[in-house]
Amino acid sequence: MAALGARCLDSLPREGCLIGDWALPELRRGGVISTLALAGEFNDAGEPTSYLELNLSWLRRQGAGAFVAESAEVTGSVRVYESVIGAGARVSGEGLLRRVVVWPGARAVAPLEDAIVTRGHVVRLSHSA
Repeated sequence: MAALGARCLDSLPREGCLIGDWALPELRRGGVISTLALAGEFNDAGEPTSYLELNLSWLRRQGAGAFVAESAEVTGSVRVYESVIGAGARVSGEGLLRRVVVWPGARAVAPLEDAIVTRGHVVRLSHSA
Protein backbone atom coordinates (compact mmCIF):
# COMPACT_ATOMS: atom_id res chain seq x y z
CA MET A 1 0.00 0.00 0.00
CA ALA A 2 1.27 3.48 -0.72
CA ALA A 3 0.17 6.88 0.43
CA LEU A 4 1.99 9.42 -1.67
CA GLY A 5 2.52 12.89 -0.26
CA ALA A 6 2.51 16.21 -2.10
CA ARG A 7 6.33 16.23 -2.47
CA CYS A 8 6.21 12.91 -4.29
CA LEU A 9 3.15 13.71 -6.39
CA ASP A 10 4.58 17.09 -7.45
CA SER A 11 7.85 15.55 -8.65
CA LEU A 12 6.70 12.28 -10.24
CA PRO A 13 7.75 11.86 -13.85
CA ARG A 14 4.87 11.78 -16.35
CA GLU A 15 5.72 8.16 -17.21
CA GLY A 16 7.85 5.53 -15.60
CA CYS A 17 8.25 3.59 -12.39
CA LEU A 18 7.51 4.93 -8.92
CA ILE A 19 10.49 3.09 -7.44
CA GLY A 20 13.06 3.30 -10.24
CA ASP A 21 12.26 6.80 -11.49
CA TRP A 22 11.30 8.54 -8.27
CA ALA A 23 12.11 6.70 -5.02
CA LEU A 24 15.64 5.53 -5.83
CA PRO A 25 16.75 8.92 -7.23
CA GLU A 26 15.17 10.60 -4.18
CA LEU A 27 17.15 8.37 -1.81
CA ARG A 28 20.37 8.87 -3.81
CA ARG A 29 19.94 12.65 -3.36
CA GLY A 30 19.75 12.09 0.40
CA GLY A 31 15.97 12.44 0.58
CA VAL A 32 13.89 10.64 3.15
CA ILE A 33 10.93 8.43 2.35
CA SER A 34 8.73 7.80 5.36
CA THR A 35 7.10 4.45 5.97
CA LEU A 36 4.76 3.00 8.53
CA ALA A 37 3.85 -0.46 9.70
CA LEU A 38 0.58 -1.82 8.47
CA ALA A 39 -1.44 -3.85 10.93
CA GLY A 40 -3.76 -6.16 9.06
CA GLU A 41 -4.14 -7.64 5.65
CA PHE A 42 -2.46 -6.26 2.52
CA ASN A 43 -3.84 -6.94 -0.94
CA ASP A 44 -2.00 -6.00 -4.10
CA ALA A 45 -4.31 -4.25 -6.56
CA GLY A 46 -1.50 -3.40 -8.96
CA GLU A 47 -2.74 -5.55 -11.84
CA PRO A 48 -6.16 -5.22 -13.47
CA THR A 49 -7.16 -8.80 -12.66
CA SER A 50 -6.26 -8.45 -8.98
CA TYR A 51 -8.02 -5.06 -8.84
CA LEU A 52 -11.22 -6.61 -10.20
CA GLU A 53 -10.96 -9.61 -7.87
CA LEU A 54 -10.50 -7.36 -4.82
CA ASN A 55 -13.65 -5.44 -5.73
CA LEU A 56 -15.58 -8.69 -6.17
CA SER A 57 -14.22 -9.99 -2.87
CA TRP A 58 -15.49 -6.80 -1.20
CA LEU A 59 -18.94 -7.44 -2.69
CA ARG A 60 -18.95 -10.99 -1.31
CA ARG A 61 -17.96 -9.76 2.16
CA GLN A 62 -20.88 -7.31 2.02
CA GLY A 63 -23.21 -10.14 1.05
CA ALA A 64 -24.13 -8.16 -2.04
CA GLY A 65 -24.58 -9.30 -5.62
CA ALA A 66 -23.68 -5.82 -6.85
CA PHE A 67 -23.05 -2.28 -5.66
CA VAL A 68 -24.52 0.70 -7.50
CA ALA A 69 -23.72 4.11 -5.99
CA GLU A 70 -26.77 6.29 -5.29
CA SER A 71 -25.72 8.86 -7.88
CA ALA A 72 -24.98 6.25 -10.57
CA GLU A 73 -27.44 5.76 -13.39
CA VAL A 74 -28.32 2.40 -14.91
CA THR A 75 -30.63 2.76 -17.91
CA GLY A 76 -32.35 0.55 -20.44
CA SER A 77 -32.62 -3.14 -19.78
CA VAL A 78 -29.21 -3.50 -18.11
CA ARG A 79 -28.91 -6.21 -15.47
CA VAL A 80 -26.04 -5.71 -13.02
CA TYR A 81 -24.42 -8.79 -11.49
CA GLU A 82 -21.15 -9.11 -9.50
CA SER A 83 -20.24 -5.52 -10.39
CA VAL A 84 -19.34 -2.25 -8.69
CA ILE A 85 -20.65 0.99 -10.21
CA GLY A 86 -19.16 4.17 -8.80
CA ALA A 87 -20.70 7.55 -8.02
CA GLY A 88 -21.88 9.50 -11.03
CA ALA A 89 -21.21 6.59 -13.38
CA ARG A 90 -23.65 5.81 -16.18
CA VAL A 91 -24.41 2.37 -17.57
CA SER A 92 -26.54 2.09 -20.69
CA GLY A 93 -27.30 -0.53 -23.30
CA GLU A 94 -29.02 -3.87 -23.04
CA GLY A 95 -28.06 -7.08 -21.33
CA LEU A 96 -25.74 -8.15 -18.57
CA LEU A 97 -23.00 -6.21 -16.82
CA ARG A 98 -21.08 -9.00 -15.06
CA ARG A 99 -17.81 -8.84 -13.10
CA VAL A 100 -17.25 -5.19 -14.02
CA VAL A 101 -15.96 -2.21 -12.06
CA VAL A 102 -17.17 1.13 -13.42
CA TRP A 103 -15.19 4.01 -11.97
CA PRO A 104 -16.90 7.14 -10.66
CA GLY A 105 -17.98 9.36 -13.53
CA ALA A 106 -17.23 6.70 -16.16
CA ARG A 107 -19.58 5.49 -18.90
CA ALA A 108 -20.15 1.80 -19.65
CA VAL A 109 -22.28 0.05 -22.26
CA ALA A 110 -23.81 -3.38 -21.64
CA PRO A 111 -23.39 -6.17 -22.40
CA LEU A 112 -19.98 -6.19 -20.78
CA GLU A 113 -18.15 -8.82 -18.77
CA ASP A 114 -14.81 -9.07 -16.93
CA ALA A 115 -13.77 -5.45 -17.37
CA ILE A 116 -12.73 -2.25 -15.64
CA VAL A 117 -14.23 0.94 -17.06
CA THR A 118 -12.39 4.20 -16.36
CA ARG A 119 -13.31 7.65 -17.64
CA GLY A 120 -11.14 7.15 -20.69
CA HIS A 121 -10.72 3.41 -21.23
CA VAL A 122 -12.31 0.00 -21.04
CA VAL A 123 -9.85 -2.62 -19.81
CA ARG A 124 -11.14 -6.01 -20.88
CA LEU A 125 -9.76 -8.97 -18.98
CA SER A 126 -9.42 -12.17 -20.95
CA HIS A 127 -10.08 -14.28 -17.87
CA SER A 128 -10.70 -13.57 -14.21
CA ALA A 129 -10.17 -16.20 -11.52
